[in-house]
Amino acid sequence: MNKFCKEREEERKNAIEYVRSSIVREFNIEGEDICMSLYTCNYSFEQLENALEYLGINKYKRCRDLDIWFEGIVNKRILGITKNVGRIINYTPHDINIVSQDGELIKTYSSKGIARVSAKSLYKDTINGVDIYKTEYGEVEGLPSEEKEGTYYIVSILVKQACPNRKDLLSLSQLVRDSEGKIIGCLGLE
Repeated sequence: MNKFCKEREEERKNAIEYVRSSIVREFNIEGEDICMSLYTCNYSFEQLENALEYLGINKYKRCRDLDIWFEGIVNKRILGITKNVGRIINYTPHDINIVSQDGELIKTYSSKGIARVSAKSLYKDTINGVDIYKTEYGEVEGLPSEEKEGTYYIVSILVKQACPNRKDLLSLSQLVRDSEGKIIGCLGLE
């Protein structure tokens, strides 16, 4: 990387740090983000304005541009923030940790209920001496029966498979393990 590229990368990092350190997040009783505001207590207003301008955030369209920026035009993992556009409720028996690639905790969803489904494996056939089964699911229990706009539920993969028409069910995606192979969280949900 040449000297100019290194300087530009350093400027970008500084601009991100100015903005990131000026963000104050407010939370509701469940610990979910409800509001993000910019304060200039750590830096001068001019430094913050320059950083926003450097990152392409138009001062005349600040709210809209900041929303887009929070959505991910700038890498949200660097910032450690996201825009809250819905509610996610954990319906598994365990806390769910969302982590970064290096295992740093981003967010934890505590269990708020448990959705369960019974499943049976039914023999269907034998191919080359190997028995073939099909899983048949029973009724799902412990999950709200109707979808509510803007609300999503983290459930086990079995519950999700038992409800193929529901668009509000999420399961773990991209599990992350520690050096001993123990699951410490996931990169996201699907």
